[in-house]
Amino acid sequence: MNALANIARLWRDRGGVVAVEFALIMPTLVVLLIGTFEASNLVRV
Repeated sequence: MNALANIARLWRDRGGVVAVEFALIMPTLVVLLIGTFEASNLVRV
């Protein structure tokens, strides 16, 4: 029963969800930001 209680407690714990979501989304945002700068340089020239 103790093992099941530990698993249930870990399942409910949402402490690291924001950090994981940020780690998954941030590389995409950086690529979009760099691409925007590069595209603006291409249009300007």
